[in-house]
Amino acid sequence: MATHKACCAAYADGLESKSEQPRRAVTLDSWREAALCAIIVLGAIACSFRLTSFLHAKEAVLHIGLVPCAVLAAIRGRADARRASWLLPLLLGLAWAGMSGIVVAHVKARVIEEIIRYAALLALVAVNADMFTDPVRRARIAASVVVSSAIVALLGLIQYFGLIPSLFPVFPGYDQRVYSVFGNQNLFGGYLAIAIPLLAAHIGADSRLRPIHYAALAILSVALVLSESRTAWLAAAVGVLVCIPWRGPRRKTTFCAIGFMALSIFCAAVATWPRPAERMFQTLREGDVGGRARLWFWEGAARMIRDHPIAGVGLGNYAYYSPWYQGEALRGPRGPRHYHNELHTIHAHSEPLEFLAETGLPGLLCGMWFLARLSRLRGRAKGGLAALLVFSCFNAALHSAPHALAGLLLAGTLFGKRAEASPAPDLAPSRAPWLWGCVMLAAALAAGFWWTVYEPSRLLRAAEDLHVAGADPTALYARAIAHPWPNAQAREEYGMALLDIGRANDAYAQLLKAREGLDTGRLYLLLGAAALGLGDNEAARLWLAACLDRWPANADAWRMLWSLTPVEDRGPLAEHAAQWGIQESTDVTGERAE
Repeated sequence: MATHKACCAAYADGLESKSEQPRRAVTLDSWREAALCAIIVLGAIACSFRLTSFLHAKEAVLHIGLVPCAVLAAIRGRADARRASWLLPLLLGLAWAGMSGIVVAHVKARVIEEIIRYAALLALVAVNADMFTDPVRRARIAASVVVSSAIVALLGLIQYFGLIPSLFPVFPGYDQRVYSVFGNQNLFGGYLAIAIPLLAAHIGADSRLRPIHYAALAILSVALVLSESRTAWLAAAVGVLVCIPWRGPRRKTTFCAIGFMALSIFCAAVATWPRPAERMFQTLREGDVGGRARLWFWEGAARMIRDHPIAGVGLGNYAYYSPWYQGEALRGPRGPRHYHNELHTIHAHSEPLEFLAETGLPGLLCGMWFLARLSRLRGRAKGGLAALLVFSCFNAALHSAPHALAGLLLAGTLFGKRAEASPAPDLAPSRAPWLWGCVMLAAALAAGFWWTVYEPSRLLRAAEDLHVAGADPTALYARAIAHPWPNAQAREEYGMALLDIGRANDAYAQLLKAREGLDTGRLYLLLGAAALGLGDNEAARLWLAACLDRWPANADAWRMLWSLTPVEDRGPLAEHAAQWGIQESTDVTGERAE
């Protein structure tokens, strides 16, 4: 009898433990979902003036958030690697980019930095891939993208109306009225363009009138107009056309959403008139800096692709090669028709062109394979993806962690919807050894990001701030270059600071080392100035000629080169300079050269 009672008690304990397992699994899944949604929102709004780029703060949120997501997924255990199989084309593309980049890239440090960034994005989606098969969680993930965009839009409106000047200070010479938390009006507008189709499609499919949705749509629409980003306007329009259900029982709510959005845009346009009209009508005209500069960037990228069609120049190495190819485009037959400036463009302002230039044909084929699979799917998220794709053709959208993450998550909701009908694994926690490998990978990626991007960015920005303030920044620049990870930009700016205080010899040494990771016209101009300071006129001529190969219209380079040229040889030099609008040059004493 006692044995029978003991067996019954043991059986009851077993039932209780089994009932606790699903409850524990649901709790872990809820925490993982909350962590993912927090990454979406915090990653979008994160910014810091203590780093060289606002995007570095957003990437920091991504890498920090990846670790708890991976830990929760590993503890949860239930995971089917097949749920993340739709990432295979992107994983193969990243593997190819990494292997080919290490072989062909001139700046291998940039290859590693880019691999870390893309791997973190893919890892975050992979460890949460099973959540996309749940329709409720899919809706919450999409809602998080919309909520993050609404907060970004509100912050943009706060900046536009000057409500909190300390949050968004005005910088001399910076003409973008709304840079918000992205530091750039185009990235700001592009992020809103992803969310507007999602929200409009949701309103169109909902039979109930929800004021909060219309309020969010109004905020997003007004902020989109204020961004003055024409590519974001185009992307949002295409996204809405793709996702809105024009037929069916919800036509009334669909047209209500479209009408309300149009009214919001009209009111914002009237309030800021004539700026929106000027932005639209100047497209590709003489004064259209953004549009005509892109044509110049794209020709340079096409020339880069022509010379490196198979393996590309290496992941992350577009920025190294772009000065030469942009200069080559200006020296070509269509060069005089291009708008050009002396800024170093680190991106092609077209993601397809840049990825083709960096990874070659295999990388492009992997991307096309992924898009082909994606094009066969249907869902509300497709409008947001269409907007992102259009925007990426004109901007460096996928180099922004919030934009790229939103795109991957929206793609995951579409693939998850297709896989929803397949049998789901047991709710109870189970063993998934590969997930613990993901935890180690997440920790390694976070450490790698801190070492290769975050710390160099923080150190360099501290030196830059002191330099701009007019104090002596050499100690902080020396600290920045002392960090073990290569930082050519820090060496270039350190060399410039040394030149300012007359230490030409030390400046020359730093600038020569900067050539390992930079090939800009400014670097060669500084080398020419340093060589002049050392009395090495022959070296100065070579550096200044290299500068003009990349900056053909740089007046300072022409002035110094003119001063080094004998009077009898200045005729051809003057003719060449005149092609770039430089009619007269001055020698080092400031007198007119006859």
